[in-house]
Amino acid sequence: DDYITKPFSMEELVLRIEAIIRRVKGKKSKEQQIYKFGEMTFDTQKQILYIGDEQTKLTTKES
Repeated sequence: DDYITKPFSMEELVLRIEAIIRRVKGKKSKEQQIYKFGEMTFDTQKQILYIGDEQTKLTTKES
C-alpha cells in the first residue's frame, strides 16, 4: 500500500516498513521488539534506529 520513488535512502525504507508493520499489528506492544535489516537495527521500545555504530532517536510519528 506504499510506493517509494528512486532514489531513496535505506533509512526511509526502514521507516516505511516499520509503519506498515505497526498498521498490520495494531497498537504498539509494551514488550520490547527489535527488528534487524542488514546493518540497521530498530528498537521499538526505545524508538532508536541503529545504523552501524550510529544511533538516531526517532519521534513517535517516525517510529
